[in-house]
Amino acid sequence: MSWPGENSFYTKISLLVIGIAAGLFVAAQAKTAPTRVTNPVSPFIALREARKELLNQEDALNKESTALSEEIRLLQSAITRNTSLSQDAVTFVEELRRRTGLEKLESDGIEITLSDSPSRIATPNSIAHASDIRDITELAWSTGATAIAVNGERIVFTSSIDSVINTVMINNVKTVPPFTITILGPTKPLFEAFNDATFLPNLFQRVRDENLVFQVAVKRGLATPAYTGSFTVRFGKVEL
Repeated sequence: MSWPGENSFYTKISLLVIGIAAGLFVAAQAKTAPTRVTNPVSPFIALREARKELLNQEDALNKESTALSEEIRLLQSAITRNTSLSQDAVTFVEELRRRTGLEKLESDGIEITLSDSPSRIATPNSIAHASDIRDITELAWSTGATAIAVNGERIVFTSSIDSVINTVMINNVKTVPPFTITILGPTKPLFEAFNDATFLPNLFQRVRDENLVFQVAVKRGLATPAYTGSFTVRFGKVEL
């Protein structure tokens, strides 16, 4: 037995509960629904701003690097001015850097052009080899060269000159003919050595028989770039 109006009361309560639940469900859906980009230009503007920010950061880092380099230079100058002992140390380091190839050098010398024969089919005798460059550098050192570079790669005491198929690797950098070999040092002895067939008999024979290109010229004001690679040395002794 129920009281009059009891059924309608419970019905109203049930409808109220259902209404509240439905409202909460709709609200939850509204919160979790993914947003859409209403303005298609916005992502591009954001990317442009990000790129601008990165360029600004890069510019700031470059300026900071330049400032640090200048600070180092000023400190070195201060050390040089302050004490004779520091001056000797700086001079020693500068000479060591020069001898190891870490400084760009300019001087008179000779320039050699070595290249494949332009008029013969490529054969082992008509093309320039890594071994030819090694022979040339060894002769240059023994004749008093102070610095050598091949196609812009500085040759130092740890440099490698190797062949990989038809590509020559110098300091692990790929290079192809023609090879321009810059040699700084006493011009007269160097020029005479590289025009003497007895020092490079195989090379001169291929020049004569296969038209291999081998040209030597004395030049003033030649420059060899600084070595930019790394040194792998386990044991060493410095002597000046």
